[in-house]
Amino acid sequence: MQGLQLAELIFKERGLPMLQAEFPELLPYVTAGLAGQGSECFGFDDEISRDHDWGASFCLWLPEEIFKQEKERLQKAYDSLDFEYPGVLACKQTEQAAGRRGVLETGNFYFGLIGCPGVPQKETEWFYAPETAYACAVNGRIFYGEESEFGKIRKELQKGYPEDVRIKKIAARAVTMAQAGQYNYERSRKRKDGVAAYVALSEFIKASCSMLHLLNHRYMPFYKWAWRSACALPVLSETAKKLEKLLPESQTGREWTERRGKPTPGTQEENVSCSNRTDWMEEICFDVKEELKRQNLTGSDSVFLEPHGKEIMCRIENEQIRSLPVLFG
Repeated sequence: MQGLQLAELIFKERGLPMLQAEFPELLPYVTAGLAGQGSECFGFDDEISRDHDWGASFCLWLPEEIFKQEKERLQKAYDSLDFEYPGVLACKQTEQAAGRRGVLETGNFYFGLIGCPGVPQKETEWFYAPETAYACAVNGRIFYGEESEFGKIRKELQKGYPEDVRIKKIAARAVTMAQAGQYNYERSRKRKDGVAAYVALSEFIKASCSMLHLLNHRYMPFYKWAWRSACALPVLSETAKKLEKLLPESQTGREWTERRGKPTPGTQEENVSCSNRTDWMEEICFDVKEELKRQNLTGSDSVFLEPHGKEIMCRIENEQIRSLPVLFG
């Protein structure tokens, strides 16, 4: 059983009856669910995830004033719940993960992730936090109280970035994909600078994952879940899967092996592999270019994405955002 499913089961079987019996006056204000940091909040947890900060738990969010009045009493009741479940232990959080579960204040939860106690009021404020933070703010699921203060903020954040902010980030990703993947990867390889080549490859993959999320009006999660998330997006999910083609066979996850038996760097066999990798990058960039055109963010047919960045910037209406450096965001 995955953590999100377990959390909902524990809440409905034990948490909700506790609230109904001991805190009926709080029911109009409390929100119960699971969201925030942790693979289980994204539904990406597995057997490997259970080595730390994983187990039966959920969150109870309250508005500031009610939190101040009732936090101690409600937390005591929460701690007294039986979180044991067949085959599953209660969540034993490490110091690093303290404060992610239990009774939480709505504004503090959002401020701790995105630096704002609610929805950013100015478009420029959306740049204060990385997209991975916004992904944590809207992941998971609400089990009870969707119309509460917490739920209303969540619904607004789930709409995605304001359009000018999204366009600005798309422009930055287009230029990064071009510079790292379409330009510097091949140049670094020709110099036989393997480290620089792999850094360029990594930058291309990271920028591509972000681009795919932005084109879907979504926030990209933390890097270790970014590709998995991209492969499940409604738009360009097949393009996301092509990113795996850029990796050496030993790093695809299907066959994590030692280098033994693989092409030696600098040999003809390795050159063929790198050539294929470059072809896949170009195909990925072509897919992105076509989607940019479909969303009316560019009119160019160039497969090289850098010139698209400047054209995309012209679509931004907010003068302050439009004047930012193209790679900002």
